[in-house]
Amino acid sequence: MRTAVGGSAVPESVLRAFDAQGIRILHAWSMTEISPLGTVSFVKSTIESLSEDEKYQYRSRQGIPAPWVEIRADNEEGEVPWDGETMGELLVRGPCVAGSYHNNP
Repeated sequence: MRTAVGGSAVPESVLRAFDAQGIRILHAWSMTEISPLGTVSFVKSTIESLSEDEKYQYRSRQGIPAPWVEIRADNEEGEVPWDGETMGELLVRGPCVAGSYHNNP
């Protein structure tokens, strides 16, 4: 059985517990302003050779941008590295990203 989870990244311990019960979790992240989704975390064929522990580490992250979605993070110094530590403002662009809010130019 497979199920999708959205929001915060799923902890590795939760992924392992559900896998042990035969339930495969696919993590997807989005915001109200992005429809239908921003990122998906799955094991790509290019990393199939990794150990099971490395695959779980990969699956417990937010994932990669969905097709046609571009994501970056900036702070006052410019674009920040994707190191999992540097803080920044998330910028998302794509064909299904809201350009503005209704009656709020």
